[in-house]
Amino acid sequence: MRNRGMANEAGFTLLELIVVLLLISLIAGFSVVLFTGTLSSGKLDAAARSLVAAMKHARGQSAMSGEPRAVFIDLDAGSYGIEGTDGRPFPRGITVSFAEPLAGAQTSGKHLITFDPVGGIQGGTVLLATPKRSVAVRPDPIVAAVAERVEKAP
Repeated sequence: MRNRGMANEAGFTLLELIVVLLLISLIAGFSVVLFTGTLSSGKLDAAARSLVAAMKHARGQSAMSGEPRAVFIDLDAGSYGIEGTDGRPFPRGITVSFAEPLAGAQTSGKHLITFDPVGGIQGGTVLLATPKRSVAVRPDPIVAAVAERVEKAP
């Protein structure tokens, strides 16, 4: 029977295991930081798409019923939707403002974007923003609404 010494045994030392665990935790930490920026950007895009969909739906309802339909933007409650229905909240971390051609940018109050059965639109532009990006959702007479990325100043 041979007696093996510690130097001949296969395996990892405690120091090697600690170094590997340290590297794994650093990589995990960096990925969380990178992922959180992507998550807020995804929320912003989803909110803009949902608002555009609500505007298109209101325009379609107006054309079918022959009566004006409106989308409301309640800046105080942080919600939006088709007038006469329950509102849907904007996601957390997104600031919302409403810009009208004559009144300028507003950060409070309830605002309407009205769609006429013949294609007319009354209302302003909704600006959705995170600290890094902004998206402007503006009414459009042809497709009901358009979401445009807005470049922020550095």
